[in-house]
Amino acid sequence: MLSELRSVGFETITKSERFDDLVECYNYWIDTILQLSDTAPSILDIRWIMFLHKEFQQAIISTMCGSYLDAMRTLRFMFELLVQSYALETKFKDLQAGNRYNLVLEGLEQMRKQRRSFGSNLIEEMEGFSEMEKQKLRELYDHLSEFTHPSITHFELELPPTFAFDPLALDLCVGSIVKVTDLMTAIAIERSPQISEKAGIYFKKTAEELRMQMTVTRLRR
Repeated sequence: MLSELRSVGFETITKSERFDDLVECYNYWIDTILQLSDTAPSILDIRWIMFLHKEFQQAIISTMCGSYLDAMRTLRFMFELLVQSYALETKFKDLQAGNRYNLVLEGLEQMRKQRRSFGSNLIEEMEGFSEMEKQKLRELYDHLSEFTHPSITHFELELPPTFAFDPLALDLCVGSIVKVTDLMTAIAIERSPQISEKAGIYFKKTAEELRMQMTVTRLRR
């Protein structure tokens, strides 16, 4: 199995033009985490550091190794983590940091009691996002969900039963990673506007090349 993983990784690097896009997406996580430091506790910041980094790496590794469905499932988790954290935090944004932190935890506890950790209504509560952007986010969530639950989509992909390079599946994963990266960066800018102010030419140029529209919109403000 290790030889298969190495083979797929090698083919991904040498045969696909989209490998560079994976690298650029990871760089956006690095660039945003440096700016998201708060003197007060924040659920979003904690999750950004403790969970998002590892999950981001997992999505990239799964894509590199030909485990494309695992990559898509990981991306849905990242999507839910980002939207849930941001929506809950901005809901209590006018409160002091300590009170806001406790209320977000209470909200998460309530979700657990209801056995519903995520709902599409959270997308509606994304402050600073336009109706068009929210619609795009709903479509992205539906898209990612197709790969999380057993569905006909799995048959339509016609993926090989073993770890193997598949250019179409790779393109699907990379495209989805770019969209989740766009969401992540847009949230980071809404949360910390100084990211936009300090963004260099390369940061902006790459966002345009990757067609990260939500990010580009905020960088142009």
